[in-house]
Amino acid sequence: MTLVDALLVDGEGEMPMYFAGRKAPRGLYLNVESGQLVDLGEDDVLPASLDGHVAAYVTAPNTWGELRLSSGPVLI
Repeated sequence: MTLVDALLVDGEGEMPMYFAGRKAPRGLYLNVESGQLVDLGEDDVLPASLDGHVAAYVTAPNTWGELRLSSGPVLI
């Protein structure tokens, strides 16, 4: 199983795919072919790959920093 395969499947099935040139909600996206991360700070259009292929994206997992901020304070 590759990294892309692991990211495409969650507990419910496949994650939604987003394509270059289409508007996507703000968030962090992973290009499934190149592994490039794209951070959209607001609803915007995902970038093209510029290699003749249609770039496909999935939402990227949250970073540790985002998880820490969303989980609240840590009690020791």
